[in-house]
Amino acid sequence: DFFSGDIGPTGGSTNFRFRGAKILAAVVQTLNSQYDIGKAGDTVVLSGSSAGAVGAFVNANRVRALLPGASVLTLIDAGVYPDIAPPFPPSSPPNAVRESGAVALGYWNGQVDADCAAANAADPGLCYLFEHAQSTLKTPFFVAQNAKDRVGITNVGLLESDVRPDDPTLTAWINDDYLPAIGTILSGLGSSAGQGVFATCDSPAVHTLSTATALWERSISGFGGRSLETTFADWVAAGSPAVRLLAAGCSYP
Repeated sequence: DFFSGDIGPTGGSTNFRFRGAKILAAVVQTLNSQYDIGKAGDTVVLSGSSAGAVGAFVNANRVRALLPGASVLTLIDAGVYPDIAPPFPPSSPPNAVRESGAVALGYWNGQVDADCAAANAADPGLCYLFEHAQSTLKTPFFVAQNAKDRVGITNVGLLESDVRPDDPTLTAWINDDYLPAIGTILSGLGSSAGQGVFATCDSPAVHTLSTATALWERSISGFGGRSLETTFADWVAAGSPAVRLLAAGCSYP
């Protein structure tokens, strides 16, 4: 539930309970009260990868409010999913990635940030998509993203398991719609203080960039030999200045 749910038994055969929002608040409060983490003057990094990256930006303002004396920074790794139509008409809802947010609000009573909900009053579920939540983030944030990430392509495309990766319709959609859309989002980042972006054009098999040591520490020649590890560490140490490292000429496959 991206650490945003707050609902009791959902009923049916699964009968799930979603309490991610309360769990997140309890963990942060415990770290602060019992371990003195997040005290005045501390720098706290809220990070997440994949679904956790969505949880990170959905909860960034909430964590900042829970730790008012600390400097809270947010690392968002593989959490950018462009708001575009899928290449094939799905057989059932949701019919676009933007509709999955409304499902979240209803199914697990998603608790999105109040400022983001107000900015997207007609559809607060859009707060689960970075491009619609970005303008309301109150913490400095750093985005790490492989533009050709197959997981992102699958999620945005609402792809079924029987879709071949070399399907010409899929390839055309990725190159004509998906990559330009995610490129627009990523290229708009890192031009002002409080924003950093490290966007690669890796193999589609590469999903997250911060969870595998080899990718985290990898030097990229096109980025002046810099790695995500050193770039992010320097960004934190320097007080989150504007940082833009973007791969050029990305195409699929």
